[in-house]
Amino acid sequence: MSRYFFHLHESGSVTLDEEGSELADLAQVRHFGLKGARGLMAAQVCEGHLYLDGKIQVVDAGGAEVMSLRFAEAVAISPPTA
Repeated sequence: MSRYFFHLHESGSVTLDEEGSELADLAQVRHFGLKGARGLMAAQVCEGHLYLDGKIQVVDAGGAEVMSLRFAEAVAISPPTA
Protein backbone atom coordinates (compact mmCIF):
# COMPACT_ATOMS: atom_id res chain seq x y z
CA MET A 1 0.00 0.00 0.00
CA SER A 2 1.16 3.47 -0.85
CA ARG A 3 -0.11 6.88 0.25
CA TYR A 4 -1.62 9.15 -2.37
CA PHE A 5 -2.84 12.73 -2.05
CA PHE A 6 -5.86 14.03 -3.97
CA HIS A 7 -5.53 17.78 -4.55
CA LEU A 8 -8.65 19.56 -5.78
CA HIS A 9 -8.22 22.20 -8.51
CA GLU A 10 -11.46 24.11 -9.02
CA SER A 11 -12.47 27.61 -10.12
CA GLY A 12 -8.91 28.94 -9.92
CA SER A 13 -8.19 27.63 -6.42
CA VAL A 14 -6.39 24.58 -5.06
CA THR A 15 -7.42 22.62 -1.99
CA LEU A 16 -4.59 20.37 -0.83
CA ASP A 17 -5.25 16.93 0.57
CA GLU A 18 -3.14 17.08 3.74
CA GLU A 19 -3.97 13.54 4.92
CA GLY A 20 -3.87 11.34 1.82
CA SER A 21 -5.18 7.80 1.45
CA GLU A 22 -3.48 4.41 1.49
CA LEU A 23 -4.28 2.52 -1.70
CA ALA A 24 -2.89 -0.67 -3.23
CA ASP A 25 -2.41 0.29 -6.87
CA LEU A 26 -3.16 2.84 -9.59
CA ALA A 27 -6.48 1.16 -10.43
CA GLN A 28 -7.64 1.83 -6.87
CA VAL A 29 -6.24 5.36 -7.03
CA ARG A 30 -8.25 6.05 -10.20
CA HIS A 31 -11.43 4.53 -8.74
CA PHE A 32 -11.06 6.52 -5.50
CA GLY A 33 -10.36 9.76 -7.37
CA LEU A 34 -13.28 9.37 -9.77
CA LYS A 35 -15.64 8.56 -6.91
CA GLY A 36 -14.50 11.73 -5.13
CA ALA A 37 -14.87 13.86 -8.26
CA ARG A 38 -18.36 12.52 -8.88
CA GLY A 39 -19.35 13.19 -5.27
CA LEU A 40 -18.14 16.79 -5.51
CA MET A 41 -19.98 17.24 -8.79
CA ALA A 42 -23.20 15.81 -7.33
CA ALA A 43 -23.01 18.32 -4.46
CA GLN A 44 -22.56 21.13 -6.99
CA VAL A 45 -25.62 20.00 -8.96
CA CYS A 46 -27.67 20.00 -5.75
CA GLU A 47 -26.66 23.65 -5.34
CA GLY A 48 -27.72 24.41 -8.92
CA HIS A 49 -24.38 24.60 -10.73
CA LEU A 50 -21.69 22.36 -12.18
CA TYR A 51 -18.07 23.23 -12.95
CA LEU A 52 -16.68 20.74 -15.45
CA ASP A 53 -13.32 22.50 -15.60
CA GLY A 54 -12.23 21.16 -12.20
CA LYS A 55 -9.78 18.32 -11.69
CA ILE A 56 -8.23 16.17 -9.02
CA GLN A 57 -4.45 15.99 -9.19
CA VAL A 58 -3.12 12.81 -7.58
CA VAL A 59 0.41 12.83 -6.21
CA ASP A 60 2.40 10.16 -4.40
CA ALA A 61 4.10 10.51 -1.02
CA GLY A 62 7.15 12.02 -2.73
CA GLY A 63 5.05 14.73 -4.39
CA ALA A 64 5.25 13.32 -7.92
CA GLU A 65 2.04 13.52 -9.96
CA VAL A 66 0.73 10.06 -10.80
CA MET A 67 -2.49 11.12 -12.55
CA SER A 68 -4.88 13.97 -13.15
CA LEU A 69 -8.63 13.31 -13.17
CA ARG A 70 -10.64 15.97 -14.98
CA PHE A 71 -14.26 16.43 -13.90
CA ALA A 72 -15.37 16.56 -17.54
CA GLU A 73 -14.02 13.03 -18.00
CA ALA A 74 -15.56 11.65 -14.80
CA VAL A 75 -19.09 11.35 -16.21
CA ALA A 76 -20.74 10.53 -19.53
CA ILE A 77 -22.79 13.46 -20.79
CA SER A 78 -26.00 12.60 -22.65
CA PRO A 79 -26.71 13.49 -25.30
CA PRO A 80 -23.05 13.76 -26.28
CA THR A 81 -21.82 17.21 -27.21
CA ALA A 82 -19.95 17.88 -30.43
